[in-house]
Amino acid sequence: MKMNKLFLALLFIAPTLVNAQVRSSKDFGIDIGKLYPVIDGQNKSYMSTDDGHAIAVKVDGETVFVQRFNSSTASEESRKTYTDFPKYMKMQDLIKVNNQLYFVYEAFNKKEKNFSVYAREIDMNSGSFKPAKTLFKTKGEVANGKPTEEVGA
Repeated sequence: MKMNKLFLALLFIAPTLVNAQVRSSKDFGIDIGKLYPVIDGQNKSYMSTDDGHAIAVKVDGETVFVQRFNSSTASEESRKTYTDFPKYMKMQDLIKVNNQLYFVYEAFNKKEKNFSVYAREIDMNSGSFKPAKTLFKTKGEVANGKPTEEVGA
């Protein structure tokens, strides 16, 4: 009985004695970018650009935030807030087509009882939206079929 208690004690103590961490190498340094306030949203999507930047689109209700980041310095270069989206807006996808970036979303028109799907191009140099274009309208809710690769690459 004492042997079982001793074995159990060693079993619980042993993990605290083992250290699996390896010391960091002094051969390289780690740089972090300039701190910026975090924006959170119900839906978030990120896309890299060909010039070493990244675009983040974050949706919080009917407010959409577009952030542009420099990938090499890990810093935020611009942040824009948009509140000109229709009521009952729902993000569908962020897609890149022929080196152009589009934010695709749907909106429910309560009066007409239909759904409209829109696309807004994002200027990847400034991180700002261009005017919306209606893609189509439908009576039924839109299913999201996200592509797995860049279109037109």
